[in-house]
Amino acid sequence: MSRRSQLATAAIGATLALVAAACSSASGGTGGGAGGAMTILEPPGTYSVKLTAGGRDYTQPLAVRKDPHSAGTEAEIEAQHRTLLDLRRDLDAATDLINNIELVRSQIYNVARIAGDTSIKKAGDELDRKLIDVEGKLVELRSTGRGQDGVRWGAKLVAKIGYLASGLAGGDFKPTNQQVEVQRVLETQLKSSQAEAETLLNRDLSGLNEILRGARAPTIMIPQAGSRKPTDQ
Repeated sequence: MSRRSQLATAAIGATLALVAAACSSASGGTGGGAGGAMTILEPPGTYSVKLTAGGRDYTQPLAVRKDPHSAGTEAEIEAQHRTLLDLRRDLDAATDLINNIELVRSQIYNVARIAGDTSIKKAGDELDRKLIDVEGKLVELRSTGRGQDGVRWGAKLVAKIGYLASGLAGGDFKPTNQQVEVQRVLETQLKSSQAEAETLLNRDLSGLNEILRGARAPTIMIPQAGSRKPTDQ
């Protein structure tokens, strides 16, 4: 199951009271359609099931067989499974990126409020705008979880990955040429957003922290490196 994005800031143009609803809207949905948990069925094959009870382990083999009514072959199901794993990998990487940006943005708001310094607020607002530009390509930041957000705003990268995965998982067939091409396009877009965010979280955030140190204000924690990239498994 894929990870979920956790929005820590208010929806753009909304009050902080709507954060919880916006978080649910942005990271919910079945099959990862809106950036939420994406579950993948295992292909036909032989597996081991392990049960631990009373301090003892019990293992039994389990054979997963193809639905005899399915027109798809086992080879097609395996090809579908590989592409779904790629999509879940990209969805997790995008979720990591959203969560890292949200962590920094929420700290920017808190530090600016605590410090009460106009120069800190100006520098923080500038970085926040840049981060919003990157994050806004991944998830719809104007969603509030109310009304008709789903039709009011266009789908962003995380939603597109989820929609592609949902469509692909709807049968027992290999990906079409169009689905393969779309997956590659979305992966390229994700890599571009990761590169933009890396620059901001290294260069620009370091500059803001220098201003904070000079004002003897709390610095902003930089997310730990190691978030999954599209090329990672």
